[in-house]
Amino acid sequence: MFKKNLTQVLLTILVSIFVSVPVFAATYYASPNGSGTTCALASPCTLSTGLGKLVAGDTLYLRGGTYNQTVSFSKSGTSTSRITISGYPGETAVIDGYYSIPSGCYDFLVVIGGSYVTMRDMKVQNSYGGGIGTGRATTGVQFVNIALDYTGETGLVMAGSNSIADHVTVTRNGQRYGSGCSTWGSALCTSGSGNTIQNSLTYNNRGEGINAYSSSRDSIIQDNISYNNQAVNLYLDSSSGAIVRRNIVYTSPGYSSSARGITVGAETGQASNLTIVNNFIMGAYVNLETDSNLAQLTNVTIAYNTFVNSTGNAGSGYNMGVYFRPNLTSFTNSIFKNNIIVEETSGRVPISLPSSHPGFTLSYNNWNKTPVAAAQGTGDVVGDPKLTKGTFGAGTLTSTYFKILADSPARDKGSSLSGVTDDFFGNKRPVGTYPDMGGHEYGGTDSVVPTPPDNLRVVAN
Repeated sequence: MFKKNLTQVLLTILVSIFVSVPVFAATYYASPNGSGTTCALASPCTLSTGLGKLVAGDTLYLRGGTYNQTVSFSKSGTSTSRITISGYPGETAVIDGYYSIPSGCYDFLVVIGGSYVTMRDMKVQNSYGGGIGTGRATTGVQFVNIALDYTGETGLVMAGSNSIADHVTVTRNGQRYGSGCSTWGSALCTSGSGNTIQNSLTYNNRGEGINAYSSSRDSIIQDNISYNNQAVNLYLDSSSGAIVRRNIVYTSPGYSSSARGITVGAETGQASNLTIVNNFIMGAYVNLETDSNLAQLTNVTIAYNTFVNSTGNAGSGYNMGVYFRPNLTSFTNSIFKNNIIVEETSGRVPISLPSSHPGFTLSYNNWNKTPVAAAQGTGDVVGDPKLTKGTFGAGTLTSTYFKILADSPARDKGSSLSGVTDDFFGNKRPVGTYPDMGGHEYGGTDSVVPTPPDNLRVVAN
């Protein structure tokens, strides 16, 4: 009996050892002039060959140079053993369509069809169609330190779920609009659920800079800069559950466009359950607006934002900084609170909204001019909020412009809001007895807020 039990124990131990032996991840290398199937550092293969070798846990490094091809990758990693496709550290790998591929407006130069895939540290450019897209069934895809430049239609879209775009730069997107493509596409967008866009930069795009659209759900859009995009800098189109926080959205002086700052739209369905807090918005045609399709404002919180000097054509009726269109006929559990709204130009007004809006409460806002009666509420302050200000141009506006000074009337005049306990800079609210209005809490110790990159590579690990 003892020998039998001992044998069983030994067998159990041996099985346990073999089952628990880790599967070691492989590392492969590709180059524009690669060949063979070794895919080693000393003997790199082609990009297509390298992609074909990858399984969960593996990494493919792309050596510097230009890869003129489409990429379609459908393999999946796991949540604990991702597949990584990365530029080689210290070099710049470029996937380039030479503005000839792919042929269709809605085809992508790079398609990630698998889940738990990380694509990082490279440049994608000159797509004749879209730039980068994920499949609708994908989950857990990551795009990190990607520079995307000059596409025919859409830039980067996350159509799946629980994916992230982090430190992504998109510019000159939508080049074929009106020249082979009937739509301009969005630069950086999500149409799926639970996706995050953060620490990213979009500018000089034909359409929208950042877009959560087509019934996207539970998006997080945070710590981005979006400026000088011709349609809308930040668009929430038919989106539900989105959180938009700590973004800088602006149009620079001299930029000729009717581009909006933040727009809440309803092209394919009513948007709802939105949280827009701690953002800095400046210089857009209208800094915040609802579009003509939006009929209801449902569970929308707009708080602790700073809106400064819109630039719309007053002759065309756009003389307001914030615009809730008259198309809105239903209001439920929505608030506009603790914001700063500045319109310094004579003849411009801080806000326009329906005269009756039960279910939509405006309160504790700092207006530099007395707003219309329908916008006035409990705890309002009327007067110059005394922002730090400064000169700026395209690509140079920083968060410092929007900080309030020590003698600002917005200090300690806000009202606490459940779920919002810090400001744009990471300062805890309140520092004093009551929170400050706007995106800056005076007197706090700023945390380090991630800054979008001004070059391709931020990290390489």
